[in-house]
Amino acid sequence: MMFLYLVLTGMNDPLEPAWGSWGGRYGLDETHAKRQYFWANQADTWHGTKHRDNTLARWAVSLQNDFAARMDWCVADSYSKANHTPMAILNGDKTNNILQRTALSGDELKLSAIGSTDPDGNDLTLNWFIYQEAGTFSSNVTLSQSTGTVTTLIAPPVAQPRTIHVILEAEDNGEPSLRSYRRAIITVSPKVAGRIRNHE
Repeated sequence: MMFLYLVLTGMNDPLEPAWGSWGGRYGLDETHAKRQYFWANQADTWHGTKHRDNTLARWAVSLQNDFAARMDWCVADSYSKANHTPMAILNGDKTNNILQRTALSGDELKLSAIGSTDPDGNDLTLNWFIYQEAGTFSSNVTLSQSTGTVTTLIAPPVAQPRTIHVILEAEDNGEPSLRSYRRAIITVSPKVAGRIRNHE
């Protein structure tokens, strides 16, 4: 699991194990609360269940297919004889960086996957979801679209700054099917009367 934090998927930051990725999502072990250095897998809600195993199970197909494709790369005698990971582009950013955005309660934020491509010319399916456990805003947030090139969300009411993690997943239809990700972390602050918003 620790090695998987080093695989750049566009979703992970090796220095932020609490955010979750192919390597799992970690936090302080509640059974050793006095020992701040004891960390363990946390519980994710996935497919109707909440369990520590879900922090890995939710990515199992993706990481296993990625490994299978890498094995193909080792034996293919040409580029075209193996599948390759799509490029997920978030708001025009082509890197693997995690995007940080700020908003005030009530603001509408637009997230775009326009420009996302597949190096093999495969069809792409673009999925969006909130990784609720990774953020500090504990209530539900609704995206306008869960698939497609563009989605928006309305920053919810907050009493103090809270973070919302939005994940873009780009999945191709190659063999095996491969996925890449991008993460946007939106920090929402309370809307205060008379405050002037600094636009991104």
